[in-house]
Amino acid sequence: MKLTLFAGLLILTLAGCATQPPLPLPGERAPLGPLEAQAVPEVYGLRVDVDRIPPGQDQLANDLKSAVPSAPSKDPSQYAWVGVYMGNGLFVDSNGNLAVDLYRLYKLEPQFQILETVQGLVPYQIKFERSGDTFQRAGGGSNLPDAKVDFSSGEIDLTLPDRTTQPSIMIDKGVTYDAHGFMNAGQTQLQQERDNYVNSPSLLGGYAFIVKKPDLADYGSRFIVRKEGNVLMIRHPSMLMDSGKAIQYVLTPTGCAFTDMSGNLHTISRVSNLITVTVNGKVDRTYELLKS
Repeated sequence: MKLTLFAGLLILTLAGCATQPPLPLPGERAPLGPLEAQAVPEVYGLRVDVDRIPPGQDQLANDLKSAVPSAPSKDPSQYAWVGVYMGNGLFVDSNGNLAVDLYRLYKLEPQFQILETVQGLVPYQIKFERSGDTFQRAGGGSNLPDAKVDFSSGEIDLTLPDRTTQPSIMIDKGVTYDAHGFMNAGQTQLQQERDNYVNSPSLLGGYAFIVKKPDLADYGSRFIVRKEGNVLMIRHPSMLMDSGKAIQYVLTPTGCAFTDMSGNLHTISRVSNLITVTVNGKVDRTYELLKS
């Protein structure tokens, strides 16, 4: 009897651990807009990760197993304050992190108060507030540090409590992040050479973000994006462009949905003043628009 009970429990345990088939993308979709490449600041941090670089991994490493050395002081897993807007709510920062930019996806009002609630064993909240020419964020910990942002014509000044020097962003034919380090250390330039063409110069030769065709774009050394009907196929560069794993991304009537490199389904939807993010059908976080 005990053996039979043990065998039954073992079967249930193994069944619970079995890999579930991936959830499909929503069938109800909205038309995709054009692919874009526009150098922009992104200082709010209202991002939902699509492809975040793991700590310690070089942002330029790709499927060819090649990489260009980067400064060891730079952790590409950390969000950068500038990057390239790809259209359809997608943003890739200068460190190579790809995310859904909620502010641009939903075209939020320029003045807002938002309360993000992140689920987990110990849920926590992050506050975002833009009032006039000032933005403040608090509660995100080391992953999304507290910040105060002041906007003026052609310049954005950042106040970060853990910095001895306070960085700024200049906006002029692109964006330049300046950490005000010695001999321009920590400076990142994204030059808008022309519409849908951004150049990021560096001593190592730099790289470009460019829309080559209406249905094809390269975003630095990190992503190749192809539009296939109402689906964006997002891949890391490889010898065969259309081979290997892909992120599949679609727009929906209430937001967007995508499958990540591991096959997990993420959905983002807005109903009234509540934005809900789910992963494989389970609520991961919510964003409540307190004022819009």
